[in-house]
Amino acid sequence: MTSEAAAHVQVLRDRLAKARALKQIIRDTPDRLTRDDAIIAYTRTLDLLVEDLIVLEDLGVMAACIDYLSAADTRRDDPPL
Repeated sequence: MTSEAAAHVQVLRDRLAKARALKQIIRDTPDRLTRDDAIIAYTRTLDLLVEDLIVLEDLGVMAACIDYLSAADTRRDDPPL
């Protein structure tokens, strides 16, 4: 994986963590204004996550992951020598 792709994956992971935290705030906060702010931030974060996924797809990261996982399944299915 190139350093550019790795950096994009890290950004995606950071945004995913932010989305999880915002979802918890939305679920647990009794204050309507705080919840409304969190909903807006959550929606923006989801939009950015989709953009990140598109970038990763364009960089070939998704295809590389599928190839890697498929190869791992093939190795697991091979009988021992």
